Amino acid sequence: MSLQNITMLYGDGHEGESPQDFSNILADNRPAKFKYYVAVESYAMEWYTELKKEVKEKWNKFGAAFDVRWPLILATAKTQEEKEEEMTVYKLKEDLEAKKTLGGVEMWSHDLWSREVLCLTKRAGVASGKMYIAVVQKGLPSIIQDKIGTSFIDLQDFTTKVHEMPIVEITDYVKKRKRDKERQVKTEREIAELHSALAMLHLPTYDGVSLKPQLSKLLGCSHIDDYPKKANDEAGLAAYEEQRRDWGICHPGRWVDYVTPYPLHPSTVLTCTGECFSCGMNIHLVHDCPILAGDTSLAIDLKEKI
Repeated sequence: MSLQNITMLYGDGHEGESPQDFSNILADNRPAKFKYYVAVESYAMEWYTELKKEVKEKWNKFGAAFDVRWPLILATAKTQEEKEEEMTVYKLKEDLEAKKTLGGVEMWSHDLWSREVLCLTKRAGVASGKMYIAVVQKGLPSIIQDKIGTSFIDLQDFTTKVHEMPIVEITDYVKKRKRDKERQVKTEREIAELHSALAMLHLPTYDGVSLKPQLSKLLGCSHIDDYPKKANDEAGLAAYEEQRRDWGICHPGRWVDYVTPYPLHPSTVLTCTGECFSCGMNIHLVHDCPILAGDTSLAIDLKEKI
C-alpha cells in the first residue's frame, strides 16, 4: 500500500489519531520506514529512538513492541437500550426534495432515512418485530405517515414502504406546503401593514365601540379572491373540489375566518349580494323572511335561483 497519504503519528492521543490504523497501513513495509512518518519530537519518535536495532529490523518484533506501547482501544459497546433509543429518535427532516449521498450513490432523503433506520433496527435486533413501528413512524413528516398507512408486517416492511414512496406525491406536498408558507407570510405582512395604516388614522373613539370589525373587514376583502367562485357546471364542481382539497392542505385543523376563507359551492350566490338565505330575494334578511312566516307569495324556485 502507498504511504503517501499516511497521517503523521504523534503517539500522544491526538484527536482523530489511531496508532493501530497507522500500524496496519505500515505493515506491508519495512519497519525502517516508520521514522519517516513519525512527528518530530513526539512521543512516537522518542519510543522509536529507544528501540533496539534488532527490533527495528524484524516486523514481527517491531509489531509486537508497537502493540505493547499502543494497545488496541475498543470503543464502548452500546447497550440494547441505547441502540433502541438511537433508532426511535432518528427523524426525517422536512427537506423532502433534497438528495443525499450514501456510499457515493445519490438518493432522495426519505430513501436514505429508510435505509439508515433499517440498519439501526437490525443492530438493535428488532427488524423482524412490530414493537417500535409506531414510535419510529413519528419521526416521519405527515405526508409520508398518511400515505404509507398503518398496516405493516414488521419494521423491515415499514422501511420498505417508506423507500417505495413515490417522489411525485412528495414533490406535490412540498410545493403546496411552500405555497402555504408564502400565503402565511403574505397574510402576516398584510396584517402588519393594516395595523400600521390604522395606527396612522385619526379615528374618533366611542365608549363600547371597537375598531376590530373594521380590521376584519379589510382583511376579509384582501382574501376574498383566494378561491374564486366557479360556474355551476361539471367543470366548476370539479374545480370546487380541488379548491376544497387545497384549503385542507393549506389550513389543516384551522377554523374558517377572514384570513382563511373557504371556497364557495358553485350553486351558492356571490358574497355581499344581500340575498335572503331562505328565498333568495333582496328586500329583506333571513330573519324577516315571509316564507318562514308562512307567506309564500314571494317564494322562488330554487332551481331558478341556482
